[in-house]
Amino acid sequence: MNERVLFVAPAKLYPVDIDGNPIQHVRENVSLPALTVLGSLKSAGFDVDFMDLSADGYQTKKRLNEHTYRFGLPDEAVVDRIRETNPLALLITSMFSTEQEMVDDLASEVRRACPDLSIVVGGIHASLQPDWTLESGNIDFVVSGEGEETTAELLRQISSEGVEAVKSRAQIIGSKPRIKELDRAWALDEVLLREEEYRYTDSASRRSQIYAHLTQPDWIKNFSLYYSKGCPTHCDYCTTSERDGTKVRHMGSERMFNDFRLLHEKYGVQIFYNQADTFVFHPEDIEFLKKVRGYRQEHPYFVLNNPNAFFVKIFFQKSKGYELDEELLDLFAEAGFNVMTIAVESFNQDYVKKEKLDFTQIPPEKIRDLFKAIHDRNMKTELYMMYAFPGQTKEELRDDEKIVEALPNVDEVAWHSCMVFPGTNYYRTGLREGWFTEKSYRKNLNEGYFFHHLPEKFNFSKIPTTELRAFRERHPPSIS
Repeated sequence: MNERVLFVAPAKLYPVDIDGNPIQHVRENVSLPALTVLGSLKSAGFDVDFMDLSADGYQTKKRLNEHTYRFGLPDEAVVDRIRETNPLALLITSMFSTEQEMVDDLASEVRRACPDLSIVVGGIHASLQPDWTLESGNIDFVVSGEGEETTAELLRQISSEGVEAVKSRAQIIGSKPRIKELDRAWALDEVLLREEEYRYTDSASRRSQIYAHLTQPDWIKNFSLYYSKGCPTHCDYCTTSERDGTKVRHMGSERMFNDFRLLHEKYGVQIFYNQADTFVFHPEDIEFLKKVRGYRQEHPYFVLNNPNAFFVKIFFQKSKGYELDEELLDLFAEAGFNVMTIAVESFNQDYVKKEKLDFTQIPPEKIRDLFKAIHDRNMKTELYMMYAFPGQTKEELRDDEKIVEALPNVDEVAWHSCMVFPGTNYYRTGLREGWFTEKSYRKNLNEGYFFHHLPEKFNFSKIPTTELRAFRERHPPSIS
């Protein structure tokens, strides 16, 4: 088999103020779905191709409305690639409900130009809302859930039977159980290289300047480590557990370390971002860090950091009497961490599940000690907080603000508004209690809705929107 498949990460949206200035830092990120899905397709004998519109057209932007810019290559660039390479199918990743517009626009452009091409969409949003994804009529199939195995089977059927025959049976594909064996080939060359040049540069990827700590100016390549799936806490605002389950599945420390060495030695990557939400929940993560610590003794020129944020409880294990785990912090420092982002989100237990952070066992005083201990090991610290939880009062937010202001040894605080996504407990509660209907929710998405831009119609807290804007002005996001 030598059927070519084109995978596209679509353009992205970001919020701007009334003058058109970015409200948050525009970032390009290594595409994990492309790495894993294209890797599986290569193993199955397909010829694979990749375009990342936001990374490949990082400087290309277009104003869409009062609150929103689009950045990335135009969709016509995908049409040009299709005409040049004549693929069997176009795969598009659809991760966030707020960016479904980008997926719809791309599919529409391709359908007009290439009416017979099979268009397949996957990703978290597509998995949780497949009907929304299909309703435009431009998309042939939605791969729901993990697509590494399902996509290859679907493409084989399209190749042998034709798209219409397969569509007549089902357009939503994905009834398989979750993948047990994650250790499978990745499409590193196709995703990381563009015309033999490395695709992802750190100046365009880091969330803020704090992540440049302990790096050198000529360290420009980065990679996102993402070697586990699933999260047991199932937070009310998060879609991760909905798709990936509540059991943490891991590729294994040996695979993780072998990739790390390959990336450092072959591709010249020196800045690594751990993107797994549950890093160190699984013992294989500890084994990986031990391997990296040993490797670092002879190869010291790299850093690790954790922009997705550590859960506080990993540093205060019940088995150790909820005392600070100094040995774990030593391991992080010796393995090369330069920045540690710590997720508290709120100091009010009403908005943080006890399974994630139990304040009766880990009060703010212990969290203060954690930040000091990180600083003592020459690592920078970032505190990840959230605001505008459904039902949150202005007094509760002010309490959080006061506690944060009193914490020493915090280099940066990242405040994100609590977003309500389809497929989450908050979304289901909103439908049930009348915060919105599905129709009104979808209509309002077009007005712009981001972690740093909260429109009035998406403010489900008890805090007036004017006061939330004032809060945001006091705590603006870092713009590198």
